Amino acid sequence: MRRIDIVKRDRRWIGEDGDGNVVADEPSKAEALDAVRSQGTDDDPVTVKVHLTDGTFEEERTYPRAVDPQRSAG
Repeated sequence: MRRIDIVKRDRRWIGEDGDGNVVADEPSKAEALDAVRSQGTDDDPVTVKVHLTDGTFEEERTYPRAVDPQRSAG
C-alpha cells in the first residue's frame, strides 16, 4: 500500500509520497486531505499519515475507505 504524509511546510500543507514526490500542495490541511483522497483506488489503495503543525503524528487514514484494514474513527 502506498503511503502519503501530510505535513506543514512554511504556510502550505504538502502531501508527499514515500519517494519524496509532492502529490498535493494546498493552503489548508483539509484541502490537502481532499487532494490526496483521490490518489487511492480499490486496486491501489493509499494510506495517509496526517501530521500536526509541529511535525508530530496526528492520525492515519486509508483511501478508499472500503479497503481500510481496520475499522476505526479517522
